[in-house]
This record gives sequence, C-alpha cells and structure tokens, in this order.
Amino acid sequence: MNEKAKEIRKKEILERLGKLGEGSYKHEEIAKEYESLVVSTANVIFDKEHTMGGNIWLKDVKDHIMETAKECKLNHSEEMKSFLTAYRNLDNAMAAYRSGIWGENIAFQRLELMKQPYKLIRNIEITDKVGKTEIDGVVITKKAIFILEIKNTKKDILITEEGDYTTLGTYVSNEGGIKWKMGHRLDALKAVLNNVSVPKLNMVKLVVFNNEEGQIINRCSSLRTCLLSQLPSVIEDYQGRDLYSELDMNNMARYIEKAREEFTYTLDGNPKEFKERFASIVATIEMARTDSLLMESTSEVVDEIEPTVVEVSETTNLSKVGMVVGILSALSAAGYAAYKFFTRNH
Repeated sequence: MNEKAKEIRKKEILERLGKLGEGSYKHEEIAKEYESLVVSTANVIFDKEHTMGGNIWLKDVKDHIMETAKECKLNHSEEMKSFLTAYRNLDNAMAAYRSGIWGENIAFQRLELMKQPYKLIRNIEITDKVGKTEIDGVVITKKAIFILEIKNTKKDILITEEGDYTTLGTYVSNEGGIKWKMGHRLDALKAVLNNVSVPKLNMVKLVVFNNEEGQIINRCSSLRTCLLSQLPSVIEDYQGRDLYSELDMNNMARYIEKAREEFTYTLDGNPKEFKERFASIVATIEMARTDSLLMESTSEVVDEIEPTVVEVSETTNLSKVGMVVGILSALSAAGYAAYKFFTRNH
C-alpha cells in the first residue's frame, strides 16, 4: 500500500469534515451539530442521493465501513478496532443527548394534564457565586416553586442519605452528589427570586425519573422523587396553603427569564477523535481496494496476451526478429511504468 497516497487521502477527508463538532454550541445548536457531523461523514462514503433525505444514522456509516473493511480483509486490523472505539464513544454520547431531550419533552407534556394554573420555564442557565448551573425546568404554582431534574435511565436507582445518586444493575455506578447539585440550583434560583416581592420562597427540589419499570429508592430527606407518570399529581397534590397570586407567578417567571443566560457547551463523545479514526480507516480501505482492482486488471491484461512465436528459418531476416523482440520489450516496460504511476498517484 502506498502510505504517502493514503496520508494525502486522509488529509483530504479531514479537510472536508473541517471543524465539525469541535466548537462550543448553545443548547439549541447541539442537535444540529451532531446531525451535520453524521451527514458529512456519510457523504464521504455514500452517494449524495443516499443522504439527501436526512434519514441517516452514525450506525449506517459504521456498518458500511465494516462491510467494506471485511472485503479488504481489514476488519480485524488495529486501525479498525480504533475506529470502532471512537464510533462507540460518539454514538453513545449522541444517544444520551437524544434520550435526555426526549425525556424532558415527555415530562413537560405531562404537565399539560394539570388542571390548576402554573408557569413553566424550561432549560434555565444561570450563574451564581458558586458557578454555572442548568435547571431542566421550573414549575411555579400557587403553593410552591418546583425545581425539576429529569433523569432518563432504565436501571434501578438508589439515592443515599448523603444524597449520592447511584445506578444499580450488573455494575454499580456512583454518579455523584445529586443533593449538592440540586442544592446549588435552588440557591442560584433563590438569588434571582429574592428580587421579587412575594410572601416567602417555598422551593421544592423534585427529581423525576423516566423509568416506569425500574425501582427508585430515595433515602435523602431533602429531595423528593417521582416517576414521570406521577409528575402532574405530585405537583397538584402538594400539601400547603396558597402563597402566590397569578401576578406573583407571572412576576417570578419574568425574573427567571430575565436572569437566563446562554451557555455554550462542547460536544460529548470526542468528535475530533472520531473524525481522525474515520478518515484513517476510509483512506486505508480505499487504497486497499485500489490495489486489489489494479492487480486484477493487470492479471487480466497478462492473461489476454497470447504467446508470440517467431519461427526462424534460414531465410528469416534476423533484423525483423530483433524488431519484434524490441516492440514486446517496450510494451512490457510501458505497462510496468503505467502500473507504478497509478499506484504512486492513487
């Protein structure tokens, strides 16, 4: 394989993909950037007609590369293994992002079943003296201000007395102190609402799980939890007296919107690493297929050449024999030169 040609092709692919996925993006820009990255990689290996409908997934890219790598006997190479690792990292990150957005949308749609008046503010990004924080949603009713955290998981959950969030299953995974995170969000929101003239700030930290079949064990007294299907009733059945008028609810929502910031985020899944591995394996496969096709073509040409026998008799002109031998030698040299030129430039 011509390594120089491979590196040139790899560079071409990376230049075509550019800086996709390597910047910082607003919350509403992340999905579009992930999609652009998938479509751009697909356009490298598929005809544009294949991707024009937009219904293309990263798995389609991976499957095509695995199929062509197998044809070239590269499916077990170290380069292929590195690509698959990078693919899994990016695909898992994209799946987690889609799952989070889907869970939030379903949760907020559930709130439409509520009969009492409320105000909903989604995806609030604010900064306080501790630092930046993002709140999935805030629901303001006449009785309380609910700070929502939406969790999407298919595993059983344990929240310890100390407020540590742990997923249970084949592997136990401690994902950190959700009590501290929710406390930070409450403090940041309270700093915003302290400017609103209301009787008192009655704030409730509520973690909502989009997992109807799993088990949720909550041993932390300062956190409330519920399943997604329970969300409307948990808010509507909250025990307490009415604290806020419609005007109070509107004012609090207005202050929260005013305090909202626009954070930027980097994409999870290491898109840069994926692009590097993608460009490398595609260039390798293309060079391997080119070499294979060239060898097949050369073999066919050789097979088609019939042996030439020159009978030398006493009357044969030896100069003619020399001319025939010379022509055949020249043709062989030309064919070899063409082969070397093709492999050098492809």
